[in-house]
Amino acid sequence: MIDFKEYKISDHIIFFITPKTVHSFSIADFSCCWVLTMDIKYLGLFSDNYQTLFCPFTTLPYSNLSANIYEYLNLILSNIKQEFENNYIKRKEAINTLTKLLFIQIERLRVIENKASSYTNHLTIFYSLLEENFITDKHVSTYASKLNITSKQLNRLCLTYLNKNASKLIEERVNLEAMRLLYHGDLPVKEIAFNLGFEDPSYFNRYFKRINNVTPNEFKTVVSEKFHSMGV
Repeated sequence: MIDFKEYKISDHIIFFITPKTVHSFSIADFSCCWVLTMDIKYLGLFSDNYQTLFCPFTTLPYSNLSANIYEYLNLILSNIKQEFENNYIKRKEAINTLTKLLFIQIERLRVIENKASSYTNHLTIFYSLLEENFITDKHVSTYASKLNITSKQLNRLCLTYLNKNASKLIEERVNLEAMRLLYHGDLPVKEIAFNLGFEDPSYFNRYFKRINNVTPNEFKTVVSEKFHSMGV
């Protein structure tokens, strides 16, 4: 489960999980898997375009691997593990080199998946801008201006490649953050509304119910219980 959506784990698959993402995996039916965690501030050391690896506007949160690619990545990860477990000379340099090689291969894979289309750069930048500003700015025109295109062009781009207009994508990002905050359950709904830029908590309640068909409090008591029962 990744951000309240369920995905099937199968052989030769790699998942990409960003910080703050609600996620849970059940691997009882699988004999072996790798889990590599990394502080996001270090990603820039290993990938110049790491944002494209995680951008939901241009790619899915997972990739299916061919047998050859799987064996290649498995070998790299095995070597990283070996370096961590032994006090070899230049251990840090070796780990950095292997990690760089890992990300090069993953980037190649992701580029093939999204075909490196001309739209990818605009959508990736739009996603980055949205991540930084969705709480304070929910207007399509603002993002279009920062991309040096018109609102109509941004909407056409999103509709063509994502089957959703820009307003819908902004709404979905706000809603996802609301779901995350409600799931963690530490804040009252009124405070969550203010934290998401809603001046009127009652409007936030209507906004959330229109999208999810349940009120924020119903989501907390029903949906959160479901995922907590999964061990999330």
